Amino acid sequence: MRTNVDLVKIGEKDKESFRQLMSEYLRELSTYTDDLKPNQDGLYEYDGFDLLLEKDALTPFFIQDNDQVVGFVILSSNEYVQEGINYCVQELYIKPEFRKNQIAKTAVNKLFMRFKGKYQVVQLIDNQLAIQFWRHVFLNLKIDYLESLKEVDGCKCYVQTFVV
Repeated sequence: MRTNVDLVKIGEKDKESFRQLMSEYLRELSTYTDDLKPNQDGLYEYDGFDLLLEKDALTPFFIQDNDQVVGFVILSSNEYVQEGINYCVQELYIKPEFRKNQIAKTAVNKLFMRFKGKYQVVQLIDNQLAIQFWRHVFLNLKIDYLESLKEVDGCKCYVQTFVV
């Protein structure tokens, strides 16, 4: 696993660069669902974006590799997760040019080391790259998980629950 990957909490000063990165992520995610459409400026907007920087139960982190921002992860907890779940990796994004370098796996492992508990992750059924990524993480980190097929916000999704 890479050693130069860091999770850096996103603050108010990072809002616009985070918004831009989120738009890139949503543009890519829009290929898997009809629910995501660009605004009149061609940007994709995250519903409740401002809450990500206001609510304690929503914790966004930049993923940095050698001090360069290469993606982000959003960890949700408390009122933003189902009963019996401590955390949900709500969103995870690595810029395409930085993929296949173990950055995402290292970032997720660091997240799991910092925040122990029962997790849930969700992937759209058509997003095979995300599904394969998470299954590989579970295998590589030797995490036992339960997987089910559910409808989440009107979309068919794979949902995995596990403890770290």
